[in-house]
Amino acid sequence: MLHKYIHKDLRDLRIDAGLSQAELAERLGSKYSEKVVSEIESGTRPVSIRVLDRWADICGYVAAVNYYKRT
Repeated sequence: MLHKYIHKDLRDLRIDAGLSQAELAERLGSKYSEKVVSEIESGTRPVSIRVLDRWADICGYVAAVNYYKRT
């Protein structure tokens, strides 16, 4: 369910890095196409923590996870 919350952030990271979806897909590796990147950014495809970390790194960011106690 992570993808339901962060897809817009991932798109913003890519745009801020000046990368097209095709360029990002190429840097992510052979398992990723422009279509897969588009699906991740639209929230229709799940994204793993590993891919999230790689995506951020490619775009010049460091991925960080915060935990908050439920109230």
